[in-house]
Amino acid sequence: MRSKQRIVVKAGTAYAREGEVYAFEPRELHVERCAEVEIVMENTDEIRHDFMIPGLNPIFALNVVGPKTISGSFVTPDEDVTLFLHCHMPAHDKVGMMGKLIVGKGGPMKVISRLASPPTISKSYEGVGTVVGALPRTGRLIVDHEEIKGFMAAMQMSYAVTPPSLLNGLNAGDKIQFTIDGANSTITSIRVIEYIK
Repeated sequence: MRSKQRIVVKAGTAYAREGEVYAFEPRELHVERCAEVEIVMENTDEIRHDFMIPGLNPIFALNVVGPKTISGSFVTPDEDVTLFLHCHMPAHDKVGMMGKLIVGKGGPMKVISRLASPPTISKSYEGVGTVVGALPRTGRLIVDHEEIKGFMAAMQMSYAVTPPSLLNGLNAGDKIQFTIDGANSTITSIRVIEYIK
C-alpha cells in the first residue's frame, strides 16, 4: 500500500532571509519513494506565488493569488533523487523562492530546464513605480510598480540593477520611470519623475 504524506508549505515575504524578498518555509522537503504527497500551500502575500517541481513527470505546480491556501497531490518517483522546486513567477526564484524535494535518501540534484524558452532577442519594458528601497551595495532595487504591460502585474518586487550606480541618490518614496531587460529581469535605466518631499 502506498504511503501518504501531507506537507504544509508557507510562501511569502514573511519567510525571507537576509538578502531575499520572498521564500518558502520549509524550503527542504523530505518525502519517501513511491509516496502520495499532498502539498498544502499557504500564500500569505497579496500577490501570486507558484510552487513548481519541474523534475516530476508530470510536472507538479500550484499557483495562488494570496492571501489564500490551496493544495494538490503527486506521486514521488521510485528512486533516491533530489529535485529542484521554485516559484515560477518571473524573478521570484531569483530573490529567494527556491528549495529542494529530497526523495528517499536523495541524490545529486536533477537539473531540469526551468521551462526555459529558446534564446530570443532581448526585449525591454517600461515601468513606473515608487522606490521602496535602493541597495547599491547589492545592486538591487525594491520598487512598488504599476503593471508592466507584457511583463509583470502590479506588485512590490526586487530587481537587479545594472550598473548599480543607477541607484545612487534614490530615496524611498521617489517616483521613478525605469527600463527593464525582460530576458534577465534587470533594470537598465532609471529616471526620477517625482522626488519625495
